[in-house]
Amino acid sequence: MLRNYFRTAIRIINGSRGYSIINILGLATGMASCLLILLWVNYELSYDKFHENVDRLFRVVRFSDQEGSALTPVPLAHTLKENFAEVENATRFNIEGSQLVRYQDKSFQHDIMAIADQSFLEMFSFPFIRGDRNSALENVNSVVINEKMALKIFENEDPVGKILNINQRSFMVTGVMKNVPANSHIRFDYIAHFDSRNAYLRQLTDNRWDVSAYYTYVLLSENVRAGQLRSKFNSFINQYTGETNQDLQLQEISNIHLHPEIVDYLEGHNEIKYVYLFSGLAALILVIACINFTNLTTARASLRAKEIGLRKVMGARRSDLVRQFLGESVLLALFALLIASLMVETMLPALSAWSGKNLVIDYNDIGKILITLGALIIAVGLIAGSYPALLLSSFQPVKILKGNLLHHGDRGLFRKILVVIQFSCSIFLVIGTIVIHQQLNYISKNDHGYDKEHTLHFTMRGSFRQNYESIKQELEVHPGILNISAGRPPSEGFEMAGSVNWPGKITTEETDVFQVAVDQNYPDLFGLDLMEGSDFSTGEISQGNSYLINETAKRMIGTDSVIGLQISFQTWNGDFIDHMGRIIGVVADFQNGSLHHRIQPVIMYVDKEALFTMNIKVSPADLDNTIKYIEQKWDQYVADYPFDYSFVDVQLDSYYQSEKKLSTLFDTFTFLAIFISGLGLFGLISHSTDRRIKEIGVRKVLGATITSILSLLVRDTIRLILIASLIAVPAAYFLMNSWLTNFAYRVSIGWTSIVMAVLSGFWIAILIVCFQGFKAASVNPVKSLRNE
Repeated sequence: MLRNYFRTAIRIINGSRGYSIINILGLATGMASCLLILLWVNYELSYDKFHENVDRLFRVVRFSDQEGSALTPVPLAHTLKENFAEVENATRFNIEGSQLVRYQDKSFQHDIMAIADQSFLEMFSFPFIRGDRNSALENVNSVVINEKMALKIFENEDPVGKILNINQRSFMVTGVMKNVPANSHIRFDYIAHFDSRNAYLRQLTDNRWDVSAYYTYVLLSENVRAGQLRSKFNSFINQYTGETNQDLQLQEISNIHLHPEIVDYLEGHNEIKYVYLFSGLAALILVIACINFTNLTTARASLRAKEIGLRKVMGARRSDLVRQFLGESVLLALFALLIASLMVETMLPALSAWSGKNLVIDYNDIGKILITLGALIIAVGLIAGSYPALLLSSFQPVKILKGNLLHHGDRGLFRKILVVIQFSCSIFLVIGTIVIHQQLNYISKNDHGYDKEHTLHFTMRGSFRQNYESIKQELEVHPGILNISAGRPPSEGFEMAGSVNWPGKITTEETDVFQVAVDQNYPDLFGLDLMEGSDFSTGEISQGNSYLINETAKRMIGTDSVIGLQISFQTWNGDFIDHMGRIIGVVADFQNGSLHHRIQPVIMYVDKEALFTMNIKVSPADLDNTIKYIEQKWDQYVADYPFDYSFVDVQLDSYYQSEKKLSTLFDTFTFLAIFISGLGLFGLISHSTDRRIKEIGVRKVLGATITSILSLLVRDTIRLILIASLIAVPAAYFLMNSWLTNFAYRVSIGWTSIVMAVLSGFWIAILIVCFQGFKAASVNPVKSLRNE
């Protein structure tokens, strides 16, 4: 019997190849799109799950009156391990940034150096290639390097036991580990002992609870719930910190990547909202593909009426027919999956390279793959084939064989409902795509409040920093250099100030205030608009005691006139430094960092001892020679470090690369969803015009024009698109408005987006109907009526 069903299914597919191709191609495209999206979603959800004890690994985070932060005091890890039996192990960790590494006569610039305790290697499952992970960081001068760094520095030598010079200090290589997986929120090239920091810094931070600048991770004992420790931690730690508004919580490491609302200054975050967004997109595409199948199958149901009648007369039960038609659906889904698999294999390398994600299918776990694909085939087959199977099996053989099949009104209504659902999804996706583009265009091209064009910056080192003023004069003689200043550029984000006070401040009020040390020329180079008072270029400027603030800082202070107001705050440079002085001017608000965050209060002050970054505005004409000139000056003063610079506008653009890639990804799959919808409508209209070919012929004989026939065919489709628009527009407005609330600065959803989306649905549908209708209306009525 199964072989008979299979042969019948093949015969049906072969007998209507055009419609079968449309069905299979639509299902294949939908399944391929769904699989690609799910691979991306699965990758995003896989972060840090490769660690053996992932369910027991947590990061300690602090919540105060403001936002949460992952930065904690140095003594926290040891204190938690010593005083709580529930904490099996704990470690301190930090990223130290760019370092100069020397081996013999070779030197290298490696960007990501980490520091941690020996317990870090015991808690986390980063795989070792050489050395003993259980003792690799026991010595304060030990360093563990990754495979890429070992190959670059030592080539074919065994690195273990070799001495590296890192920032003028000697370290012995005690281990080589595999490169940190890309789906890890912790990324580094090499890792040294936590106490390898300089002695002065250790003295200032190791026993202080008021300095939070490091990360703390804990490994909980078996069967311990993280939520149970919250109140215990807080009541115990408060005796050290002396604060009551601190709330320590444990964050699962597998949640860190997709929850960047906790400030941690680590790179490579994404947001859970995008996982939800693309998961919904995958579901919509699959639904659209299944609707295509259901619509075409039910539309062609009457063509199989006699087959069904004969089967029932020969004794077939309804359950037998249901199994047959569901089997045909599953068989079509199998064919579609084979094509979809080829599509996925073809597109996956390009998608991986473009997204920067290591998206691969793990064929080592073939059992899981087969179960997943088998479940997908059955699910699609049952979802797409259930209604056609129930419909076809319900035909009454007596009426069928008399040629008096049941009236098709209800089935036609059902098909129309499916078309409405399909185009509702398509219009919803078009609105979403337009809104996402408008938002990303807004945050990437919006005015950040300062001049960011043609400005490069770099970190000054050694004698270059010590001779800043004389080097500045040497650089200014070059015609391609328009302006020079020193101070951290706004694109990098400023550092937070501590203990900000002014006369009349409410003592319970806590506000994040950011500070930056600059030279006198800083406001001019970045084009900051002076709103009140004077800037650093006019009048007598007292070193470190004359301040420019932005408008947000003025609103924070809450007085009409702030010029001359005394203000104090602290900065950190290995120790807390107290600043006290007066406000001399107010500049217009400008963005500190990216537009993902709201403008914060900013204090600028002149302090030549705290300047580490040079900013140079260059002419776009002959740019290469200008940069070469700057690099020559660098090489005269800095022999060890390469000249490493960035452009401010390029740096700003990099903040939005993740969103831009996701936007392009969303565009691609939205196009595929619309393509599948159009493909289904094409098949449905083709079948409809085929069934009405004699009616069209009669109308032409009676004098109907092609235009009137097209308008007849278009009328019903326009009505369906209108209904679909009434459903899609409110849903899209609500959901996209909710998505926009995640941005500090956002666009509003205007009528332009909605009208463009609705019109796109209209034009796609009308073009398909007109194309098929024109073909049918162009047929000579003699041919269409010759059998009558």
